[in-house]
Amino acid sequence: MRVEVKAPATSANLGPGFDAFGICLDRPFDMVIAKTTDSKGVALKVSGIGSGSIPSDPQRNTAGRAALAVMRMAGFKQGLTIFLKKGIRPGSGLGSSAASAAASAVAVARLAGGLSIENVIEAAAEGEAASAGEEHADNVAASILGGFTIVRSIHPLAVTRIWPPKSLRLVLALPDLYVSTLEARKILPKDIPLASMVENVAKASTIIVAMMKGDIDLLGSVMEDNVVEPVRAKLIKGYGGVKRAALASGASGVTISGSGPAILAVVDAKKASPSKVAASMEKAFRENGVACRTIISSVGRGAITSVR
Repeated sequence: MRVEVKAPATSANLGPGFDAFGICLDRPFDMVIAKTTDSKGVALKVSGIGSGSIPSDPQRNTAGRAALAVMRMAGFKQGLTIFLKKGIRPGSGLGSSAASAAASAVAVARLAGGLSIENVIEAAAEGEAASAGEEHADNVAASILGGFTIVRSIHPLAVTRIWPPKSLRLVLALPDLYVSTLEARKILPKDIPLASMVENVAKASTIIVAMMKGDIDLLGSVMEDNVVEPVRAKLIKGYGGVKRAALASGASGVTISGSGPAILAVVDAKKASPSKVAASMEKAFRENGVACRTIISSVGRGAITSVR
C-alpha cells in the first residue's frame, strides 16, 4: 500500500497568539509518500528545497519522528519507507518542519489505521520537537485541518478550527534570510510583565472574534504583539519598513510569520489589492538590501491524501 499526502505551509501566532494560533495557506506544500516494507523500522529519504541540510535519520527529522510516534500510538509493527519531498524552504517562518511532520503523520496514520485526527495531530506535534527542541502544535494543526486553528492543549490535544472570511488574503514576504526556529525560541523573554500579558490576551481574544465575525479590519488591528515580536523583529533586517509599507498599501494588519523571517500581511480583497501590498513589501526589503519573493494565498483547506 502506498499513501501520498501533501501538507501545506502555515503561518503561526498571528501576533499575540504565540504557540496557539495557526492559519493554513493554499501553497506551497511538502509531500510525503509512505510505503510499507518487509524491513523493520523507518527508512527516510529526503529531496527538494533545502534537502541538503535536512537529516535523514528519522529521530532527527520531523517527518521521521512523527512517523515513529504514529507507529507507537497505533501499535504498527510493519516497516516503512518514507519519501519526503520538500516544497517549503526550511527556516522560512512558513511551517516548513511542521508540513513535513503533518504530511508524514497523516500518511502513516492512513497506513496504520485506528487513530483519531487528534492522535494524528499529537504525533505531528511530537515530530516538531526534532526541529524546535520541544513539541508545539500550532503549525501542524493548521496544516492538517486547514483554516484558522486554536490549540488549547497538546496532551490531551484540544484544538478548534474556524473558517475565516472568504475575502481574506494572506500576503507573505519571504526575504532571503534564514532564521532557525530553535534559535528564535532561545531568545524569547523569560519574564513577561503582567500588563503585557493582559494586552496580549485581549488582542488574541479579539482575533477569534474577528475571524468569527468575518471582520478583517478588526483582525488586522489586533495583530500587534508586544512580547515576542519586538525580540524576533531584530532578526529580520528591514522589518519595520516592510510593515509600514504593507499598511500604507492597504493591508489590514502585519506581523512576523511564526519565528520569521517571513512577514505576514492580512488583506481584505474586497477593499485592497493583495498584489499591491505584496509589491510594496518586496520593494521595502530591496531598499534594505534584502532580496525577497512574495506569496499571495487564500486560506488553505489542509492536508490532501491520495491512496494507491
